[in-house]
Amino acid sequence: MTVRHCVLFSFKEQVEEADRYSIYDDLAALQEQVDGYESFVSGPNTSFEHMERGFTDGFIITFRDRKAHMDYHELPGHKDAGARLCKIVKGGVHGILVFDFEG
Repeated sequence: MTVRHCVLFSFKEQVEEADRYSIYDDLAALQEQVDGYESFVSGPNTSFEHMERGFTDGFIITFRDRKAHMDYHELPGHKDAGARLCKIVKGGVHGILVFDFEG
């Protein structure tokens, strides 16, 4: 069953755009290392509903199944990008919302 890995956060104001996209690029590049990593999309919130509750940016990775998601989760590149992300978002690890759903 397909897994969608949704990650929401807000970058600190002083973070350069190049640093933001560098993390996105690194996460997207992990697709080459995981069989079943199907797609990556990222960017700033553009919702007109104003229900983002302070989250300004995010990404979604689609995996073929839970095994592919777990394979991705164990990659050193995932752990490195996650550590870098924690350093440049408001609230560090506590400023990141992760929501996975299947379907």
